[in-house]
Amino acid sequence: AINQGNPFPRNVAILGDTIVISVLVYGIMWDRTIFSTDGGLTWTIGAGSIYSASTMVALTRNWTHEFHHIYINGYSFEMIHQRSSDFGMTWQDSSIISTLDNWSGMEPDPLGTVDNDLFIIWRDAKYGCMGFGCSGIIRQSTDEGVSWLPETVVTDTPWTLSHSLAIRKPIITAGWFTDDPNINVETNISYDYGKTWCPVFKVTPNESYTIFSSIVLTNRTVVLAWTSRDSLGAPFQIWCRTGILPETSVQDEPEFLPTDYKVLHAYPNPFNSSATIKYSLPKSSDVKLSIYNILGEKVAVLANEFQNAGWQEVVWESGNNPSGVYVYRLTAGKYTSAGKLLLIK
Repeated sequence: AINQGNPFPRNVAILGDTIVISVLVYGIMWDRTIFSTDGGLTWTIGAGSIYSASTMVALTRNWTHEFHHIYINGYSFEMIHQRSSDFGMTWQDSSIISTLDNWSGMEPDPLGTVDNDLFIIWRDAKYGCMGFGCSGIIRQSTDEGVSWLPETVVTDTPWTLSHSLAIRKPIITAGWFTDDPNINVETNISYDYGKTWCPVFKVTPNESYTIFSSIVLTNRTVVLAWTSRDSLGAPFQIWCRTGILPETSVQDEPEFLPTDYKVLHAYPNPFNSSATIKYSLPKSSDVKLSIYNILGEKVAVLANEFQNAGWQEVVWESGNNPSGVYVYRLTAGKYTSAGKLLLIK
C-alpha cells in the first residue's frame, strides 16, 4: 500500500497476470505505478515519475507506458509519453506526443492496446472547435511507442468529456459525453483500425448531469454505459445501451492476422473455477487443446477441431477437479506449446 500523501488511482492496465495501476499522490505531488505480476497476489510500488495532474498507464507486450498532461507556460500544455521495461521501477524514452491548445487541451483519457499497438485519446480545441476541451483526438503507435501516426479527429462535437476506447481488430469504438446545455452520450466507430471514422451517433436523448461514460466492444456488439441524473440533487442512475455491429470479416483485412503461432495468455493464474487460454493462429489449422493433471492424466479436451486463422480463446471450467497444478497442451499444425495452471478452490 502507499502510505504517503493522499493516493488517488487514475486507471488500471491488465495484460495476462500483470496488473499496473497509475496512482497520483496528492500532498507530496508525484505520480507512480503500483504493479503485480502474479494476478494481484503481491504488489510492488514503482519509482516516482513525472508530476502531472493526469496520468494514464497502458501495457503492451514488452513495455509499461505512461501518458502525462504537463503544464508548460501561460495556457499551454504538453502530452508526454514515456515507457518502462520494469513496470515503472525506471522510466525512459520520454517524448512529446502533442502540444495542447490552452485550457481546452485536456488530460489523456483511457487507453487501448492490442499486441504491440498503442492508442491514446484526449480532447483539444486546436482543430477549430470552440468550447472547453472539445475535439476528441486519437493517436496510434504500431511499435510500442517508438513512433506515432498523425493525430486523427474522432469527434468535433463541442464540450466533449470522458472519452473511452474499446478495440477488437480491425474495429475501434470511442465513447464520450458532451457537457453542454443539451447533454448527450455519443459514440463513434472505425471499421479500418482508425483510418476513417463513421458519423457520430447519439446514444441518448438529451439528459442533464451526465458525469461518466465507458465503452466495451464484443465480437458483434458495442456496449456503452454512463451515469446521469435528471436534475441537480437527484440520485444518479447507471444506464447501459447495446448496439449491434454489422457483419464484418477479419479475413478481408489480412494485415491484421497474427504472424506466428503463440499462446498469448492463460489467465487468471492461479484461478478458482475457470481459466481462459488465448492463442494466435497465423493460418487456419487443426487445433487440439487438452488439460492434464499432475499425473499426466487427461482431464479435459477444450478443442479438437479445425479453426480459422486469427486470435482464438477457450475457457476451461474446472468443474469437480480438485485443487492442484494442471498442464494445458496446445497443438496447431506442427506447433506445440504447454504451460501450467494452478487451480485453487
